[in-house]
Amino acid sequence: MAKNIFTERLGEALAVAELSRRGYIATTFSSNVPQIDIIAIGSTGASTIQVKTNAKGEFHVDASEWLELVQQDGIQSVVGKKRRLNPNLVWVFVHPGKVYGEDLFFICTESEFQESVKKGYEELLVKNEGARKRRPEATHIVMHFDENLSDCKDKWEKVGQALDGGESCVGPAK
Repeated sequence: MAKNIFTERLGEALAVAELSRRGYIATTFSSNVPQIDIIAIGSTGASTIQVKTNAKGEFHVDASEWLELVQQDGIQSVVGKKRRLNPNLVWVFVHPGKVYGEDLFFICTESEFQESVKKGYEELLVKNEGARKRRPEATHIVMHFDENLSDCKDKWEKVGQALDGGESCVGPAK
């Protein structure tokens, strides 16, 4: 197995452990089900969770999968967001720490992540006056967990909202 597969599994295991600490029943699918990494069960329902893990705390995104983009004369602009299949899907971004207790979690819905992609890509385009210098057709962006998703840090209540329709299990893990 490649190192990134171990990192992916580590992130899924850390997310399942944290969900269990918070009173949920959770298990991984170990990449056997497309776009579903974890299923979690709460007191009144179940929900699927998408997990993204990176040891550097970043996630590489093709903005064209999330945004409506137009390009004219080498200048790109964002004209809107693409319709997503499941805007309420919970995403957990995991930045594993070097030692126990240093793991970082950023939790948001798919629509919130899409908004972060939009904001980050628009900022990139403004910074570069709409032009991608090396490859004008490029739509790649690096989302840094601690910068682009800072508002999502430790927002475990998103899981509670998806599973129980409320803000259950929002306190610190016991």
